Amino acid sequence: MLSLALLERVVRTKTIRKGTGSYRSKHIAENYACTYPDGEPLGPHYVPNGTFIAAAIHAGFSYRSYVDEFGYESVNASFN
Repeated sequence: MLSLALLERVVRTKTIRKGTGSYRSKHIAENYACTYPDGEPLGPHYVPNGTFIAAAIHAGFSYRSYVDEFGYESVNASFN
């Protein structure tokens, strides 16, 4: 829920930018202050990387994954 709450406020761009990596963004979501309508804090405060990626795709963001120097696909993704 924290991921979706944060992504709701993010303005999408036309291009996928490298500085929008899921690992960095999940940490921003973990520290995002958001509450339910009754004032109770929205949590949990730990956001798994895969959960953030799934939330971004669900919210309509385009993504790109990368291959590391050993030829393996990275577990991180960048978004528009």
